[in-house]
Amino acid sequence: MAMSSLVEMNHWDFVVASNDDVIGIKKGPTTGSGKTELHRLSAKSKYSKFTLQTATGLHLSTDVDFSFALTKDDDLVCIKMQKCGAGKTEVHILSKKSNYQQFILQTGTCLHETNAAHWAFCMDQNNDLLCINRGPDTGSKKTEVHRLDAASKYQKFNLQTGSGLHLTHFPDKGFWKFCCTRKGDLACIG
Repeated sequence: MAMSSLVEMNHWDFVVASNDDVIGIKKGPTTGSGKTELHRLSAKSKYSKFTLQTATGLHLSTDVDFSFALTKDDDLVCIKMQKCGAGKTEVHILSKKSNYQQFILQTGTCLHETNAAHWAFCMDQNNDLLCINRGPDTGSKKTEVHRLDAASKYQKFNLQTGSGLHLTHFPDKGFWKFCCTRKGDLACIG
């Protein structure tokens, strides 16, 4: 992957909404609003029209310290991996009802601080947060899944396991993306 592609990757993140709209999250380093922005492309229009373009309640998030996911209600989950006040990976959820202006949860989790080269994140159908340890060092010698329980406000794991997938840490193993299907399966794209 070319260095310019890596830089661009740090400026945007993408998630798919419950109705199959694609949401581009513009992290920065600059945006028109001076904040992290959300740009929603409509599935109904075959992704040719925006249904929402707005600044969010989150400051610029250009650095690789942030990852993004959506809850089943399309609230925006902002996962802060490093430089966390709590000293642990943090979850900050912006509500869809507020057009992503207001946080409905801001908390440290029970997971230590992480980084984008070794960790990836996605939400399952229960709003549990899947924390995917890509490696290079895992107890199972495989890519691992550590699932944080939504009911505990991400204070407890309800699953920690090695997967059937080899280690996937970046850059040694290429670039892997992870997402949950509507049935809760983990899709691994590399």
